[in-house]
Amino acid sequence: MEKATGQETKTETAAFDELILGNKDYQAELDRRITKGIETARANWEKQALAREQEAVRLSQMTAEEKAREELQRERERADGLEREKNRIMMGQTAMNELQRRGLPVGFSGYLTGETEDATLGNVESFCELFAEALAAEMKKRAVGYSPVSGTCDDMFLKGFSR
Repeated sequence: MEKATGQETKTETAAFDELILGNKDYQAELDRRITKGIETARANWEKQALAREQEAVRLSQMTAEEKAREELQRERERADGLEREKNRIMMGQTAMNELQRRGLPVGFSGYLTGETEDATLGNVESFCELFAEALAAEMKKRAVGYSPVSGTCDDMFLKGFSR
């Protein structure tokens, strides 16, 4: 892969500028898209600012006990999220270990990870059965297409091996 030099970048920029500045329709379309992007970003910023303002008003009207209760609730939700993430990682590792033990590609572990260890191992077991069935069917299909030639051999060279 070749690196782009500064000269190539300047040439590409110049070509783009010439294209845009040389055609009023392109310039108008570019301006319209930029304006739309700015309007969308501004709407998002205003929405976020309004949400922060409403949250600040709501918090200012709470008692200290209510604020503490809400903070505790937020921390519990955060801890639950971290626990779920840890569990997901552990179940992924369980699936990888089981696939590796069975000699199957560990890349499938992401698809087989369940909420619990039993669910994960059940998913791996089901996958192994389906994988084995699919593999056997493909092997059978490929074996049907090839039949070894039977009969006598007239080649003197090959007859020498059969003695």
